[in-house]
Amino acid sequence: MKKFMVILMALMFTLAMAACGGSAPSSGDAQAEESKGSGYSGFGNSFIAESDGAGYETGAEPAEAAQEDAGSAVIGLPGSFNKENVKLIFTANMAVQTLDFDEAEKALYSMVEKAGGYFENITQDNGNYYSTDDSYRYASYTVRVPSEKFSEFIDSVSGGLHVVNMSQNAQDVGQAYFDTERRLETLKNKHDRLEALLSQASTMTDIIELETALSDTEYQIEQFTSDLQRYDSLIDYSTVYVSIEKVSEYSTAVTEDLTFGQRLMRSIQRGASNFGAWIESIINWIGYYAIQLIILAVIIALIVRFHVFSRIGKLFGGKKKQERYVLIKKGDNKEEEDK
Repeated sequence: MKKFMVILMALMFTLAMAACGGSAPSSGDAQAEESKGSGYSGFGNSFIAESDGAGYETGAEPAEAAQEDAGSAVIGLPGSFNKENVKLIFTANMAVQTLDFDEAEKALYSMVEKAGGYFENITQDNGNYYSTDDSYRYASYTVRVPSEKFSEFIDSVSGGLHVVNMSQNAQDVGQAYFDTERRLETLKNKHDRLEALLSQASTMTDIIELETALSDTEYQIEQFTSDLQRYDSLIDYSTVYVSIEKVSEYSTAVTEDLTFGQRLMRSIQRGASNFGAWIESIINWIGYYAIQLIILAVIIALIVRFHVFSRIGKLFGGKKKQERYVLIKKGDNKEEEDK
């Protein structure tokens, strides 16, 4: 009986730990590390500058903390490159933490609208399937802004939100762009010559060959035209990848010079906070599975009750058998004495 109860309790504890372990994380550091490596993959010559781990002291005002470094990491101002053969594609990655997700999202929408940009893609995660509140919320946005407003938009996000990680990239695609442009011009000239020859062709063989060459040339023209349009889109509108995560407190800068005692106290505080979050997750899990747990408890109670009554029945049944055996034995002995 004791072995059965130990196994049952171990099973329930394992299920509880698995449920808590599967809950979504709320730490901003993990998301910041994830976004740090998600830079733009391009081609051509690169001008790259990154600013990683730009966290601020817990409790500091995000706007004030960010404004100290706002603009210092902005690279390759679009208006500062006036070389004839330079075509720059600007991209940036920004990881933002917030205590109020709705307000941060509203601020981002306002910044994009002010810059004259638009959202190319939005992905939101409002927590796992048994969350009972909005303690965890995360969203990623692909923002396109005019290149001349790129630096201004970066400054506005850095100054208005709590940016914990940022990287910027400027890709020079000038060589590829002008090569494509020259090839397109060559193909257009070839197309004109083929049309002129087709108008003068007299045999069916020549007509078929010229039409085939024209078809191939038109296909290549469409391909190169599409490439140039894509280049123009990326050059005229810079891409900014922004992620917003709701946290219970802002992450601190990794560059802080703390004493051993300060680090120890911070570790204890974080451990206590994580323990409280773990207890809260346990309570939420129990609340979510309350009906299932009640049914399981009833089944266990019935099994235990059946097992106990079975043992009691066997115990009393054994005693009655023993009493009958003693009576029979006494009767046999008395018969032997009478003889």
